[in-house]
Amino acid sequence: MKFLKYFLLIIGILGLVAILLNGLYFKDASSSNLGSFIGYI
Repeated sequence: MKFLKYFLLIIGILGLVAILLNGLYFKDASSSNLGSFIGYI
C-alpha cells in the first residue's frame, strides 16, 4: 500500500507540473489543454 501512496503522489505532482507548463508555455491553447486534462482525470 505504501507503493500506491507514493504512486498517487507522483501522479499528483505530474498533474500540477502539466498545468503549470500549460499556463506558462501554451497560453494560446491553455484553456483547451486544461479542459482536456481535467476531463482526462
